[in-house]
Amino acid sequence: MKKVVKKLAEMVLIFTFFLIVINISAADEPFVDGNRIIFPDSNTEVKIQINRIYFQDPNRPKNIDKPVRFLEKAVKVREWCRVLVIKIWEYYEETEYQIDIYDFQGNLTGTSDKLFGETEIITMINAQRILMFSLPVHSDYHKFRILNMQGKTINEVIYTTSIADYEITDDEKLFWIRTQVWKGEEKFYHLYVYDSDGDEVKSIEIAHEQEVIFDYQGKKYSFFVPEPLFIW
Repeated sequence: MKKVVKKLAEMVLIFTFFLIVINISAADEPFVDGNRIIFPDSNTEVKIQINRIYFQDPNRPKNIDKPVRFLEKAVKVREWCRVLVIKIWEYYEETEYQIDIYDFQGNLTGTSDKLFGETEIITMINAQRILMFSLPVHSDYHKFRILNMQGKTINEVIYTTSIADYEITDDEKLFWIRTQVWKGEEKFYHLYVYDSDGDEVKSIEIAHEQEVIFDYQGKKYSFFVPEPLFIW
């Protein structure tokens, strides 16, 4: 009985230790306080713009090449010990994006190139990649860009057709993009499959609803593609 009690006491101590470690770790993580990112581990802070408005002279024609609004959003990626500061410039007709990357000590470790057009940003945690989908409203060119953890572009692909949809596999080894294509009266999707570095793995034209199944590095993947029903 004494051995059981002793064993339980040891387990409680170990569990308490892990709780303390977790709490200390969480306390040392950066956090956003208003317009500041606080980095407790190094006792530093980085200021961010929550909402900055640029006023133009109402008596002059609108300058569509100058931004009307600027804001920054902080996204903590705990698995990388990084904070992404997404910088957004809003123009009259489009937007522009850029990412600053900080470590948990508040050091700026990298800055991405600017990307024009309404952009969706996805972190591929296991692959240590940042995926940016640019979907500009007033342009025939859509694109995706892949960054490493330092914000450096490692690949970029530009499409002359609209990106209809995209998805990342659960293991983050692959992602696919579906674009809309017209050929005369025929409409169909073009499905592109890429690895986490943006290298093309598979490309196929699809005119009817179907499930695409293929093997990659010894594993079977499948993508469901619906019937092309888009209208331009």
